[in-house]
Amino acid sequence: MNALKSCAVTLLTIANLASMKAARCSVDPTLEANKALAANALDAIFNKRDVSAVDKYISTTYLQHNPAVGDGRDALKSFMALFPSNSKFELGTQAADGDLVWTHARYSGIPGLNTSIAVDVFRVKDGKIVEHWDVIQEEIPASKTASGRPMFPIESSTPFPSVPKRCEDASTPCESKEQLDANKVLVAKALDAFFNKRDVNAVDTYIGTEYLQHNPHVGDGPEELKAFIETFLSGSKYELGAQVAEGDLVWTHGRYTGIPGLDVMIIVDIFRVKDGKLVEHWDVSEKEVTKTVSGRPMFPIEG
Repeated sequence: MNALKSCAVTLLTIANLASMKAARCSVDPTLEANKALAANALDAIFNKRDVSAVDKYISTTYLQHNPAVGDGRDALKSFMALFPSNSKFELGTQAADGDLVWTHARYSGIPGLNTSIAVDVFRVKDGKIVEHWDVIQEEIPASKTASGRPMFPIESSTPFPSVPKRCEDASTPCESKEQLDANKVLVAKALDAFFNKRDVNAVDTYIGTEYLQHNPHVGDGPEELKAFIETFLSGSKYELGAQVAEGDLVWTHGRYTGIPGLDVMIIVDIFRVKDGKLVEHWDVSEKEVTKTVSGRPMFPIEG
């Protein structure tokens, strides 16, 4: 009886906390399994350097959009053979929707790269990874970023108590599907206004007054973002790609042209949304390579 009372109190507490900002929803076991699959594969490949893990986690029909690696298991195994013994993968935040898993992570010891932050996007089918995209950027330490904030990791905004065993699953508090869809629309409109229309006034519409910035070259606050937008050329263009929303975060895969001093860039932007405003931002960017080893494009994510 006491255990049941404890469960009831805990579930009620979680429900009350969730109702303030988010709705409770059930965990999708398929999405959680896909996240675990991606995390386990990355750990086995980059930390354990276990070549046999490729056959365990990767499909025989694996399609590769990383510009330097070819399609298929054998190409990935050949890439792994280049790893030094000190290569390391650090798992950060994940999101999943449909058959895609998005992972924010730090890599070190990868041949040809300094310590880098990456977003990997995996397509999962029948318990195997069948397709992969990534965007990789050299990490700039927080001591050298414009805001003093780190590029990695993405910290959770609000801790919630866990549910004791034997309780009915209350899952983690999460936004309703309608709210998640609204958050994606909000981000898409903001990016269009900033980088296609170059509308500096749109910053006041979409950005919170205490905007936290993890892009290493831009400072905190809406005024810093306005100054950044004003540097864009008249021919600048933003192309919206795939999006995923989970919790209070929206991830967007996009192509940017006309950024001063940069080539055409593929960028994953990650925004935290609160009360209808964008309040925090991370991104990972990489120069678009049009002639890839596999012949597959870095952008867009299709299907």
